[in-house]
Amino acid sequence: MCLLQHRPKLLSYLKEKGIHATAYSCLGSTDSPLYKNEELKKLAEKKGKTVQQVLLVWGLQRGSSVIPKSVSAQRIQGNFELDGWELTDDEVKIIDSLPERFKVCGDSWLPVKVFFGDDE
Repeated sequence: MCLLQHRPKLLSYLKEKGIHATAYSCLGSTDSPLYKNEELKKLAEKKGKTVQQVLLVWGLQRGSSVIPKSVSAQRIQGNFELDGWELTDDEVKIIDSLPERFKVCGDSWLPVKVFFGDDE
């Protein structure tokens, strides 16, 4: 699943079954529409972090593993600078409520679509 595709029902189901979620390709690409989101930009500025770092911490705080990819040395370093800070409950709610969704990896390869359409 993609971190930028918030799927609360799927995450709840996985947790109930003891299945750990990993967010693959969790930051999408450099042209992700979320990087232009004003709420995320304000939150990142308030934290002194990048939007990408805020999204990674959001994924970690909700209990997922995150696997970001980058070819830029600066971005790779930034992906590791997540220790020592966190998002407040209110900040997590802001991200959870964002109307934008950005699905990087499709699920057409799945034999059965779990909660297809419920979280979108």
